[in-house]
Amino acid sequence: MAKLTLISSLIDSYINARLYQERLAIARSNLKSRRETLRLTQFQLDAGAASRLDVVQSEGLVNAQLSTIPQLEAAYRQQVYALSTLMGLPAASLIDQMNKVKPIPVTRARLSSGVPADLIRNRPDIREAERNLAAATANIGVAEAQLYPMISLSGTLQASVSGSSLGNAGVTSWSFGPTLSLPIFDGGALRANVSSSESRARQAYLMWKQTVLNAVQEVESALAVVTRDGRTVSALRATVASYRDALALSTSSYKDGATSLLDVLDAQRAVSDAEASLADAIAQQAGDFVALNVAIGGGYATQ
Repeated sequence: MAKLTLISSLIDSYINARLYQERLAIARSNLKSRRETLRLTQFQLDAGAASRLDVVQSEGLVNAQLSTIPQLEAAYRQQVYALSTLMGLPAASLIDQMNKVKPIPVTRARLSSGVPADLIRNRPDIREAERNLAAATANIGVAEAQLYPMISLSGTLQASVSGSSLGNAGVTSWSFGPTLSLPIFDGGALRANVSSSESRARQAYLMWKQTVLNAVQEVESALAVVTRDGRTVSALRATVASYRDALALSTSSYKDGATSLLDVLDAQRAVSDAEASLADAIAQQAGDFVALNVAIGGGYATQ
């Protein structure tokens, strides 16, 4: 389980690093959009179609967006440093590799409903409980065997050489026969030993059963979370697409003087928030899928 925990921590740090990388890309894209709006507003001001207040509001949003970038850069580096520590690698070399931008890992597995029994057995705690139950059950047979009579064969053969030649050699004495041992006087103690072994086996069975039930609950809960994450990501993708269309329409209308700057700024803010929420949801889904794999002992069957 310690190995799975280490792998889970590694993947979580990687996911978070890619998340902050994505958030940085979103922030820079939003900064570019807001600077374009500021440029357009200044043009509108020169043409007498906008007020100085509109320009100041646009400048404020540009500066606000600028202030978020250093925070995201610091958070990104913190995750890379955590990843390098877990991997035992120099942070400088790992940052060079991580700076090659890649998307947040996306879960593409089709999850089966229910918990496959053979898959649950991958969990180390269930394997340990099974071994304990098997050992306790075997001990019952050992204790019962001690109640039965024990028969052993023993004996000796002794040879001596008589006469002047080896041809006259022969066996002068021998002793050979079975030995019977009956548990007459200690039968009560042996029967008590059987009862004790049966009691330990029942306890091991209850522990195994409880371990399995806990594992099923953990896996079912993790599976439900990942399924919920999938619906959330799908909904947020549609939301981002809608807000981007709204931003394009409001910007076009603002250029034509049909809408106010406030409509454009609201649309930009909606796109920014939706894109950030989508990035968070994708990272959350990836992290929850890792947690699901840890819950089932590593590896999930896809179909």
